[in-house]
Amino acid sequence: MKKKYRGDSVASWNRKLTLGKKLQVLVDGPASKPEAVVPRHSVSLAYVSLTPVIVEKLPRGAGNGAVRAAWEKTGVEKIWDNSAWAKNRERSVKRKQLTDFERFKVMRLRKQVG
Repeated sequence: MKKKYRGDSVASWNRKLTLGKKLQVLVDGPASKPEAVVPRHSVSLAYVSLTPVIVEKLPRGAGNGAVRAAWEKTGVEKIWDNSAWAKNRERSVKRKQLTDFERFKVMRLRKQVG
């Protein structure tokens, strides 16, 4: 459920973005799941995808504590988990982890359904 960006930073697609310099955004993701936490860093807009999940009334340049409080108040993780985008990403991750025989079984089941 991660997307690798230029450099060694890893960011999930469901993170709050704050506009910074030209074509740059500040990414910060205080998730409750340890594997989904994204440390604050700057990244080019060419390497991110914006989602319709919005944290309202977040002041410009807010610190980690303010971002975390607004994140939890808005319920970003719950909104994200219920979105079609997250479900499709979860499905693709599961499919990538299938063995050859499991892929064969899925193919046979899809043929039966029709």
